[in-house]
Amino acid sequence: MNYHTAYFALARRGRIRPGDRIAIHGAAGGVGTAAIQVGRGLGAEVIAIAAGPDKMHIAERAGAHHVLDAEGDWVAALRAQNDGLGVDAILDPVGGERFDQSVRCLAPEGRLIVVGFTEGRIPSVQVESDPAQEYRYRRRRLGSLPGRQTIAVHRDAARARRDDRLRHRRPDRGGDIPLKRRRPR
Repeated sequence: MNYHTAYFALARRGRIRPGDRIAIHGAAGGVGTAAIQVGRGLGAEVIAIAAGPDKMHIAERAGAHHVLDAEGDWVAALRAQNDGLGVDAILDPVGGERFDQSVRCLAPEGRLIVVGFTEGRIPSVQVESDPAQEYRYRRRRLGSLPGRQTIAVHRDAARARRDDRLRHRRPDRGGDIPLKRRRPR
């Protein structure tokens, strides 16, 4: 499901093309590592954002071209991309404050693709925060597509499974975390 989500988000909704610079939040998670690999397969330059050295290492192993620490000044690093214009697309499974900051890191006509809200707060765009930025809002849940689009998504997934650029990677299974070690929300 992680690869299907990543492919749908990047190829179909994000319209990622070879040469695009994309950032992936939550890059050490299941969707994040799949998105790194799918992004590379689509020919994008992938910038992973993960919290702390252990997770940064996972993102690097997954194939990210660059890895930024989510606990550092990743906003300035992303805004510096493309000669200061920002990145072409950002995949965000985190939401909350991360979403708010990501909006400011997009290049003109950049795409912010939300695939989850692990931080807990459902994101919303504060349009008045940057009057120079053009916003277009498209909301679509993967499970709510009309019939023809659902068929097209399944065709896309089948095409992705046959695509040699995407076949060379295998999922990186992390370790098991006992429930008592989970952080409270």
